[in-house]
Amino acid sequence: MKPPIYYPIAIRLAMPIYRYMVHKKSQHLPTYMREVKERFGQTYLPAPTAVHIPVDNLEKKVNKSGCHGRVIWCHAVSLGELNTAYPMLKILLNQGFNLWITSTTQTGFNRASVLFEPLLGTRVNHSFVPVDNLKTIQVFIEHIQPVMALFIETELWANTLYELRQRQIPAVMVNARLTEKSYQSYAKFPKLSTSMMQNLTAIIAQDEASADRFVRLGADKVKVSVMDSLKWSSVHQLSADNQRLIQQVQMWQGVSHRPIWLVGSTHDAEELLAIQAHKKLIEHDPATLLILVPRHPERFDEVASLCQSSTFITHRRSKGERIDPDTQVYLADSMGELLAWYAVCDVAVVGGSFVDVGGHNPIEPAALAKPVVMGKFIKNCEELVDGLSKVSALTITDSASQCLADAVASWLFDEDAAHQAGMAGRQLVVAKENAATKQAEQLLIHLSITDSTTNQSD
Repeated sequence: MKPPIYYPIAIRLAMPIYRYMVHKKSQHLPTYMREVKERFGQTYLPAPTAVHIPVDNLEKKVNKSGCHGRVIWCHAVSLGELNTAYPMLKILLNQGFNLWITSTTQTGFNRASVLFEPLLGTRVNHSFVPVDNLKTIQVFIEHIQPVMALFIETELWANTLYELRQRQIPAVMVNARLTEKSYQSYAKFPKLSTSMMQNLTAIIAQDEASADRFVRLGADKVKVSVMDSLKWSSVHQLSADNQRLIQQVQMWQGVSHRPIWLVGSTHDAEELLAIQAHKKLIEHDPATLLILVPRHPERFDEVASLCQSSTFITHRRSKGERIDPDTQVYLADSMGELLAWYAVCDVAVVGGSFVDVGGHNPIEPAALAKPVVMGKFIKNCEELVDGLSKVSALTITDSASQCLADAVASWLFDEDAAHQAGMAGRQLVVAKENAATKQAEQLLIHLSITDSTTNQSD
């Protein structure tokens, strides 16, 4: 179904503004020229063409479709979506497919470089997502020649989906979610939304509510299925670096026999809330330690200044400082180490949930058997929060320092209760950790259907 005529016109008119925004935001970054060229369809890295040798029965079965060397395009908006999709993408790599990863944000682009570093240039390549101008999209698709396009969770583009449909390339929305607020926004443009829903091959929704909203936007019911969120599978095995860090931290004198709580993936205002709650927890036990892990590196110095002005004795990871017996707040201002810090703490507070961000992934601490506390802004992870809450592994509290302190204290100063809650969460994660396998199998089914249809038409 073709998008309404106003949409491609609006995209073309907006392109100069978009180019200016890219310039303003990225001009000082080393990837600036590459970003401009990739977003506007000028040049791309070579498409991956290496062939993978199968090792298991499932791969041998899929090989009959000739998957080796064929490229699947996966669009993950930012770091969070790419982390979520990673276990499923590894399965697709193991089946013999190659990958092209696109990201909207710089953090997503950088994360792709880290996750797939050994395979970049051979079986995986990545770029910034091209602007949704038809000619630009055509250049991009011609270059990578995908056999399938995956869109992780959110962010759909009408021209892109139309072009994929014209080329008979299946387009699947994976781990899809649609909040009521987002639904209302899409519903304001019914023809545009219907065109996108109709041009999608399939929608794998995280929950029944999202599935219903996609249908109300115009998706055929037969296209929409519901499966456990990929986030249940999104906790990767601790890296060797993280394991070494955990061992080092556990040997620091300032860590042993102390109640430790952590606030991870924090945004502006959440660090202040944590510090205010920490003042109340220290009244209960002066040995209590707070570990803060800000979400974005550009805020590290700002958070450090806040900690230092709080009168708490603060040490920073970025300066190579340890947790000493007198450390009251430890600023873990580093990237890629959040899982290690979750492993060190006794109670985990997941950020992005005390301000209107939508909440970050509670599965990470739950998988490490840590009781979890979150705020009420959880639109990004409602199904996960609901599951963990039902087994009493997670509690939700208000964005007030006393409420947060009380919620943390109920586990931080009760070792048996904390252990029971942590194990309940861990058991739930284990029970659902095959979510990536199930969604990958669904994708392979759609690919085999497409192959069969193509062969018949030939």
